[in-house]
Amino acid sequence: GGETVVKSVVVGHVAMLLDILVAPAPAPDASARQRLLTADRDGRIRISRYPDAFVIDAFLLGHRSFVSRLAALPPPDAATTTGPAAAPLIVSGDGRGAVCVWTTTTTSAAPGSC
Repeated sequence: GGETVVKSVVVGHVAMLLDILVAPAPAPDASARQRLLTADRDGRIRISRYPDAFVIDAFLLGHRSFVSRLAALPPPDAATTTGPAAAPLIVSGDGRGAVCVWTTTTTSAAPGSC
């Protein structure tokens, strides 16, 4: 006998995905959901709620080439901050070699990155 495998679509995209990251929710907010970040070949990063990935919270735009890698870092002030400022930082790399550092609370790249 074969096992029955149940599959479900979590997220839909038009462009090819090159990396996927499940980022932790901000530490002080126990009710916050994790975030699903997807990077595509058109230079976009999409932030969706996980597991409800059909709810898109934001796009991170700024790369001029395909986004090839995503990583989450704890915020510099994670031990002392509560509230939205305690969201993780997102680091992304692209096909030109550019590296961007993003704050998910403002969805903008840190000055000097990208």
